Amino acid sequence: MKVGLIGSGGMGEGMSCHIMKNDIEVWGCTNDYSKTQEHYEKGDINGCTTSLEYLAYVIHNDNKEYTNAGQVPGVFMLTLPIEVVDETIKELLKHCSEGDIIIHNGDFNFKDFRRRSEMLSKLGIQFIDCDTSNDSVQVTGSKTAISVCSQIFKSLAPNSKWNEFATLGALC
Repeated sequence: MKVGLIGSGGMGEGMSCHIMKNDIEVWGCTNDYSKTQEHYEKGDINGCTTSLEYLAYVIHNDNKEYTNAGQVPGVFMLTLPIEVVDETIKELLKHCSEGDIIIHNGDFNFKDFRRRSEMLSKLGIQFIDCDTSNDSVQVTGSKTAISVCSQIFKSLAPNSKWNEFATLGALC
């Protein structure tokens, strides 16, 4: 599994380390490539890209024959300040494929979740809201998207303290 991490600052850096420990490949992209490259050089991410377009390309392709790349959804995690989440989703959508999953990591707001979930589902994109604090992870989204990403959430809550709210306003 590959994950595109958008906004690999302090929160993203910690999350990527946990995720990578569970054999999930994490590629990072921020608006400051030098910071992303720094995370790569420290080993906090498996690779870094200069744009959302290239990040989506890397996540959707593995350049190997006879694999399931392109058959499984691309997974993109946002660890961004709330004021740029919608703008970033809009830009990312230009490079997403039907069935892809976008995970927003941050403070949960039901109205924002519902609005984003409804908008993205019309485009065939699945949306998950993930609230991470201490060793607890709470995820809200469709059962399908949560199931696909369960390995990620288990990585973020290594002591199995994660809860899913798959029916809480999600389009299942």
